Amino acid sequence: MGLFKFLPTLILASSLLINFALAAQYAHVKAEKAIIYADQELTSPLGFAARGKKIRVGEIPRKYGTILPVLVSGKVAWIKIEDIQFSELESKQSFTLLEHDFAQAEERDELNKNNHLTLTNNVFILGDEWEELSKAAGDTRGTRPQFYSLLFDHRNPSKRYTFGVGLSYINQKQEILLMKALLVDALVFWSPLKFKYITVDLFGGVFMSMDFKLKCLYNETDQDERGEMYGTQAGLQFKYFPYHKFGIVNGLSFHRAHIRNVAPVKVSMESGDTKTLKSLTGTNYYLGISYKF
Repeated sequence: MGLFKFLPTLILASSLLINFALAAQYAHVKAEKAIIYADQELTSPLGFAARGKKIRVGEIPRKYGTILPVLVSGKVAWIKIEDIQFSELESKQSFTLLEHDFAQAEERDELNKNNHLTLTNNVFILGDEWEELSKAAGDTRGTRPQFYSLLFDHRNPSKRYTFGVGLSYINQKQEILLMKALLVDALVFWSPLKFKYITVDLFGGVFMSMDFKLKCLYNETDQDERGEMYGTQAGLQFKYFPYHKFGIVNGLSFHRAHIRNVAPVKVSMESGDTKTLKSLTGTNYYLGISYKF
């Protein structure tokens, strides 16, 4: 029964290959770079064919007359008709594309395309350092901090890595303690798994804030205690519909931060004891939406 399940696919592949053998036409690439796709929906790019490359394509168009099949190392792929120009057969040389013709080509990565804006809501769990400071001040952590991120990333469909820069805002407000910061993020993503409707990303990066604020109600003045915070993060991300106009992201990350130039905060009104916050760790789960432009 397992063979019959794949029979329609085998029949379709066979028919496409016969189309090349009996009804082929010849063309050359007229676009600066013609994208070669693995599927008829044009969502899985394989690479590029350079301008002037002679290729052999099938005669029966698909996708409402906009694409034609093309052989890549004996496998059926797809190319847009608008990227090619038909020509007469000049010789009996092979016009079949080979993988090295385009898959490893050093093409210019156009930074004005394949860009994404991603807005996420973060559920951030502060680590032991904040727990100890809260206990020393007789405070409770209460609700999770408000934590939002906006990331710009450039995602080339033919590559497994991408980079991104963005801003994050965190605000932890308790009965006695208040912490907030505006962060600048810089991230690098690598996709070990890429599929039509989902990619799995491993990522790492750095973040920093030049205006980290920590305030305690026990302080004699109303002035915020200010300093700098910088650190690293790493995690795992799932991106759904990664090459569509709109997508969904969710992931898990771990953060470690160092805090500098923040004065000790008073943790007791009676004794006047103080405590210094020198570092922060945390675990972050996030969910958001992305927009491609």
